[in-house]
Amino acid sequence: MMPLVTDASVLFKCLLPESGSAQARQLLERSTRPIAPETVIGECANAVWKRAHRGLIDARQAMELQGELLAIPIDVRSTVTLTPAALALALAYDHPIYDCYYLAAAIANGCPLATADRRLHDLAVRAGLGERAILVG
Repeated sequence: MMPLVTDASVLFKCLLPESGSAQARQLLERSTRPIAPETVIGECANAVWKRAHRGLIDARQAMELQGELLAIPIDVRSTVTLTPAALALALAYDHPIYDCYYLAAAIANGCPLATADRRLHDLAVRAGLGERAILVG
């Protein structure tokens, strides 16, 4: 088992079948409790809402997905603690701070970062994670 920072795109793939879902589930199964900044819950909940808003799922399904999301044992890290490093990364790489929270968590914990977001993956590689930046999907 390995520690792993996972972003919302990877967690969401564990909730609904889509490209990369099997890989996302395997990563979470092979990791110790996944680490993520506290913003991950809101990001995933917003993705569930978007599916409902677009008519892809109904309200009952959305609430069930919310329950599944909240049942995933995530080691949630405070943005208060991560903000100094995340802002420094955002400024250094001219990248939105929301992604930099995940990168800051990976750097602080010395572990890989899993994402389905190519921009975040590329940022993680540039910031020194190298092969510890995992692109899902």
